[in-house]
Amino acid sequence: MDISFYLKRPDADTPTTLFARISYDGFKLKHYIPEKINPKFWNSNTQRAKETEKFKGYPEFNKHVND
Repeated sequence: MDISFYLKRPDADTPTTLFARISYDGFKLKHYIPEKINPKFWNSNTQRAKETEKFKGYPEFNKHVND
């Protein structure tokens, strides 16, 4: 099983919805999660919030994504 996280609107200037793409045995599912984040704080390589002082809530945000 593979789980990847993406932003619904990666070019947005305001917080946008996050969704998980779940792939398993040839099947794909897109599941929107309640977390929102401003794209400037999103690291698309790690698929987590950037660890920056400008987004002090990143540890809690990433914990929610990991859970």
